[in-house]
Amino acid sequence: MKHRPHCIISTILLLSRCEPASSFLLKTRSRSESDGSPPPVLHSLQSTLADVSSGADSSARILPLDRTTSKGIPVNEFPFSVSIAEDQDPSLWMQQAARFLREHGVCVLTHVQSGSVIHPSHCQAAEEAALSRISTLKQWIETNHGIDPNGRDDGPFRFREVVSRDNSGGRYDMSVPWKGDPKNNHGIPLSSQESMAINQFHTSLEETVQPILDLLWSSNSNSSNNVATASGFLINQPGSTDQTWHRDGPVAGWINVFVPLVDLTIDMGPTERGQILLMDYRTFHRGLGNACPKGTTRTVAYAVYNRGASASLGDKLSYGLLPRAYASIDTNAASDTLTCRGEDIPFLVKMEHKRHNVGIQKSATLLQRDGVCVLQQDTVIAADEAALCDNNMISTEARARLDDLKQRIINRGLDPEEFPFRFKEIACRDEGRFNLPSPWEENPSGNDSSKSASESKLQAMMMDDMVRPILDSMWGKDGQYYLAESGVLVSEPGSPSQPWHRDACEEGSVHVLCPLLTTGEGQEVGPVELWPGSHAPAGKDTTRPTIPLLQKGQIMLTDSRMLYQYRKNTSEEKPLVWGYAVWQKGNLRAGQQSGGLTLEYD
Repeated sequence: MKHRPHCIISTILLLSRCEPASSFLLKTRSRSESDGSPPPVLHSLQSTLADVSSGADSSARILPLDRTTSKGIPVNEFPFSVSIAEDQDPSLWMQQAARFLREHGVCVLTHVQSGSVIHPSHCQAAEEAALSRISTLKQWIETNHGIDPNGRDDGPFRFREVVSRDNSGGRYDMSVPWKGDPKNNHGIPLSSQESMAINQFHTSLEETVQPILDLLWSSNSNSSNNVATASGFLINQPGSTDQTWHRDGPVAGWINVFVPLVDLTIDMGPTERGQILLMDYRTFHRGLGNACPKGTTRTVAYAVYNRGASASLGDKLSYGLLPRAYASIDTNAASDTLTCRGEDIPFLVKMEHKRHNVGIQKSATLLQRDGVCVLQQDTVIAADEAALCDNNMISTEARARLDDLKQRIINRGLDPEEFPFRFKEIACRDEGRFNLPSPWEENPSGNDSSKSASESKLQAMMMDDMVRPILDSMWGKDGQYYLAESGVLVSEPGSPSQPWHRDACEEGSVHVLCPLLTTGEGQEVGPVELWPGSHAPAGKDTTRPTIPLLQKGQIMLTDSRMLYQYRKNTSEEKPLVWGYAVWQKGNLRAGQQSGGLTLEYD
């Protein structure tokens, strides 16, 4: 019998070791591609292992694929499995698990007798609580917000209690308080039965995982604070698609813990019920789609552990703090997001002409400490330059240019509404959100004829008059830096919110944004939301996500490591238009200029 194509798996996983000296490459393949045998039930990750520390995979070895479970189902032998036996000294398997995490960034815990480390009754109760919870939240979403909770009509959504992570509407990330503690709940409360089941499950999980992480981080002086900072359920419904390869962050000191709550088949994706997968969050991974034709939902519990007192605010935001950044499904719940405008922006610097040097130094201090500053002075918007930030100048030119480039895309036989795409003159990474690079003499790219006089004037105003003195103060007047990119960003009406993200992980890059249409009149045009302090390893927990509603002529500088998102443009006809530039430390080397195809015909 020939198996359906969606049952065949061929994936590649890069596991980053904690030491930067080497890494491992795992390749997952189904034997059914060649011999028609049933696809193997996977543990969590499996199959071909190659040591690529030398940059080659000549040492690759094929792991055995002929082991079977008690039910006679073929199973791939995962190379970093740790078996737990009742009569075994616990310190032995704990040390082995800690070693796998330290050296390879991943391990799977299994039980010799039952396979399941977490008792099946605890898994079942947790699964029932998760499905009950998601059902309740979906009803709230449909009733309170009038959108399709399955995401198929309205696309992905993000609320404090649950996030939809799949365009097909089949994958949800539902956060719950650790051990069901209502004090840690930031949205619609759990039912008493849900809270009891989650508490029981988390307590059982902690008994196994905590000793391993204490061993892993034993050198940490504050090991008593090795705790779970976030927890929840990943709910994967039939029809969900494969995720793209990604890692959750570049910083050490975080471990993801996953526990499947159902017995899985190859159609539903890897891992088996009750086993525990521990993974360094720097590990590249992806969740596979649920191709099960029988309508079975794949539910996986997760927890995120942090090494005590080592976390930056940015890392905490990725997990424990992130739900606070989103609105609750309950429309009566208070929001933690700080909205500020005009004179109330907390990191606003008034650049008075007589005290110009003071303003420069204050701006550099804010940018280094908080990762953001907003500049305002009378010389920024002089009378002859005010029109640059009016509807009749750059914003109009940008929209006209956008229409022209869309037509050129159509002339090539392509659909400009099908994203993503990228050319030298235009890029689209999300629905309704376009990047129009504007060439400058330091950074020529695309078609020079697209460069308008007003755009050049804006660039000179933003870069030479305002930004360079601040960069000189931060990086030194003799420091070498260059303009890496510049242009205009356009968010059309209806463009969705972006997920929280950062543009860089290393120090030495500054983004500059100037609104060409004011965002201070309201949030309907989709302003930028950012988290001050999330750029630094020692961020402050007291900061809040902030929406600075900028006025025309104000200029915002942000450290490229800062976490931010562009909000949804709910305006029916008003686009959001930004002028932008990116400055980087170092020297511009040959080959760094923008590449790619051009829309110009030869």
